[in-house]
Amino acid sequence: EKVEADIRSSERYGDLQVDAVLQNGNVVTEILKQAKSLGVDLVVMGTKGKSKVDRILYGSISSHIIMDSEIPVLAIPQNSSRTTFDPIAFATDYRPADWPALKKILEWADTFNSDVDVLHVAEHRDFETDLKFRGFKNLVEEKTNGRPVQFDLVLQKEFLTGIADYLTDHPVGLLVLVRYDKNRLESLLKKNHTKELSYYTKVPLLVLTSTETPVSH
Repeated sequence: EKVEADIRSSERYGDLQVDAVLQNGNVVTEILKQAKSLGVDLVVMGTKGKSKVDRILYGSISSHIIMDSEIPVLAIPQNSSRTTFDPIAFATDYRPADWPALKKILEWADTFNSDVDVLHVAEHRDFETDLKFRGFKNLVEEKTNGRPVQFDLVLQKEFLTGIADYLTDHPVGLLVLVRYDKNRLESLLKKNHTKELSYYTKVPLLVLTSTETPVSH
């Protein structure tokens, strides 16, 4: 009630419609149930980051919401010092559903006046890697009429390590992942990536859901 009152009295947020729901039951189950029944477009959660670093994402309430939600989830770490979503880093694996997801992110970028960096992590650079990189880049540039979008190819064996390497040199306001296969994302987050996950205690993470048929990895 205090938080709700603070929002209503805020000069910046006072016009927002705010409703509070107090619900008994399993936290993850009830949050997902309420999100679906209320027809929300986005689930926003704060992450405290008090658990061990290799459990910041996996094994927490936020991670279970991310894994099971049919709605995009935005997780904002308590340690995040960024006040804007600029720039936005969008991780792609060149899958068919990546373009619709990126299109949504470009709309976000317009709303928050943010730049967008599209990055792909590959184990090594070869003809196929370059072909997919240039193909996706050309597709995006064509469909956005040449809108300024940065494209980066990160060479790294491990996906999370590649993302961490990128964040070292490119501080971002928001990291975006598309969840295709729950099992694959879960297996990535279960690994002991101490260095990599330390970045996710500071960078807001937006996980979009995909309607693409999951595939085995």
